[in-house]
Amino acid sequence: MKCYIQNTVIPYAMKPAHRELMLVADALRLGGAILGMYPNMLAPQLVSRLLPEIGPNPNVKMLLEQCDEKGPEHCALLPLYHCLHTPGGPLKVCVL
Repeated sequence: MKCYIQNTVIPYAMKPAHRELMLVADALRLGGAILGMYPNMLAPQLVSRLLPEIGPNPNVKMLLEQCDEKGPEHCALLPLYHCLHTPGGPLKVCVL
C-alpha cells in the first residue's frame, strides 16, 4: 500500500504556520519517496533529518523523543546522528 505524503503535507504547509510545523512538513516532503514505499520508516526519517533542530525548537524535540520511544516498534533503524538532509536547505523534494 502506497502512502502519498505530498497529498497530506501540502495543505498544512500552505497555511501560515510556526517554523516548527514547516520544518516537520519539509522533513516529510524530503522523505516522501521513501515513506511512500515504507511508511514504517517515519521515525528514522524524522530523527535523521530534524536532529540538528532540537535546540531552538521544543516541539520538534518532543516529537523526536516520541520517535525514539515509539519508533522501534515499527522500524529497528533509528539513527543516533544527523545523517540526511535537513529541511530548509536548497533540496526541497527527494525523488526516487
